[in-house]
Amino acid sequence: MVEHKNRTVGRSFRINELWLNTLNKEAERQHTTPNALVNGLLRDYCLFYRFLKRLDVIVLTQRAMSLYAEACPKDKLGEIAKKAGSNIALDLFRSMELRFNNEDAVFFVTTILGEYANWFKCDHYIVKNIEVLHLRHNLGENWSFYISDVVSSLLEACCNRKVKREIIDGAVTLEVPMT
Repeated sequence: MVEHKNRTVGRSFRINELWLNTLNKEAERQHTTPNALVNGLLRDYCLFYRFLKRLDVIVLTQRAMSLYAEACPKDKLGEIAKKAGSNIALDLFRSMELRFNNEDAVFFVTTILGEYANWFKCDHYIVKNIEVLHLRHNLGENWSFYISDVVSSLLEACCNRKVKREIIDGAVTLEVPMT
């Protein structure tokens, strides 16, 4: 479900006054219009939040997740990450109406894991026919190993290409050769 620019359409909805007042206050706080705020909320719902209950997602703070990752031995963490990156990803992709291809895999990493799940900040670019995903975080060394295994397993399963990995303090760089 990679985003594409579509035209906007006018619609009318009835909204609980309390929620409308809250939206107006939030729009003012963010220095935006209520229309832009609602459009962003609808985007977020369509791309991510509507799947949370169906997928049995548990929300944890970054700090809690980093404590779990740091407590887990690296070999066990790698085993869990590889399962999450291949088997679990297949279920997520099918549930979220994504295709098992490079475009949707990159969307999943950058938007779903990076933007919505807040696993990392993702810089994505292409250099000399190599797709580069640079994943930055502040969650410790084990988190780097975990996301490296999850995301590279996911990309290898979706793209059917070997992923080159580099792990540095607080970041992971993944390189995927393009066809």
